[in-house]
Amino acid sequence: MKKVDTAAMGTLYCYPERDGKDFYLGFWHDVDEHEDEKTWPNQGAAIAKRFLSLYEILEEKETARAAEFRQHIGALSETLVTPFADLLRQASELRFVLPEDLIRWPFDLLELDGQPLFLRVPVSYVLDDEVPVYQGPVKLATGLIIADLSADPEQACKAVHETLPKTDYLRIEQASNDSITDADAMDLLLISAHGSLEDDNSGEIDINGDSLTADELGEIETALVYFDSCGMGSNWDYLQAFYDEGSTRYYLAPITSNDAGDSSTYTMNWFFTGIQKSQTPEVALFETRKRLFAHYTKKKLDQVVVLNKAFPFRLYVFDNS
Repeated sequence: MKKVDTAAMGTLYCYPERDGKDFYLGFWHDVDEHEDEKTWPNQGAAIAKRFLSLYEILEEKETARAAEFRQHIGALSETLVTPFADLLRQASELRFVLPEDLIRWPFDLLELDGQPLFLRVPVSYVLDDEVPVYQGPVKLATGLIIADLSADPEQACKAVHETLPKTDYLRIEQASNDSITDADAMDLLLISAHGSLEDDNSGEIDINGDSLTADELGEIETALVYFDSCGMGSNWDYLQAFYDEGSTRYYLAPITSNDAGDSSTYTMNWFFTGIQKSQTPEVALFETRKRLFAHYTKKKLDQVVVLNKAFPFRLYVFDNS
């Protein structure tokens, strides 16, 4: 494999694809335009099984399967990361171009030099590779913030609202689907409420017993979407709705179930603190996840539990700037 100039730091795009029985990875570096790729013939099913086992163990916090969890990470990292180690080491950001059938695969949980990718560099996901490499900080002023206190018992949403006084804050009892879809164009849509995800990667957020549908979300104009709702980072219908709508630049949500309070509170507080310090969303999430990982590792929790708390939020970037 060609050696890459390690001084040429930049964004590395990764193109995973399951093609029939085969699995494929392609890489493209935005600075020196270096490309590399590899196909694993007849290994698509085995690789898929390992990734989906990782997802399942994280989702259910199955600490009894911790040894299996480590085995899957080690095997996948050796297979998929090692051949591209030099290329990955010189990247300052990593972006996965994600097809729908791989939406639940936790690629940035894999390790390079013994360290998970999500702790090495800012990671984002895109639905196509036409996204600008650098978009810059997001300036938040206006917005709609909705909190279900059974999902947000420590009132992190209210704390965010207090730092952004031009936003509207509603308790879930005051909210409805119409209060969301009828809102004016805004910088931020933040909802902490219960989400459910189906096996086909469709899902919904519960607003007072009503399902907030992808069709309704497709009417909303907002720059940043933050859903503190289980599984909504793997909800393909939601992602496609905001992508197609045309005004959304960033979408952030957990790909698995996440805490009500505890780590979700830290995630929200630390992420928005970073945004208000003019960090890009990519960097704000990166720094947040590092802090979460360090915080829960210090508590000597099981590794599966630590990663369930530190890892699940995923950032998507859309070409809507």
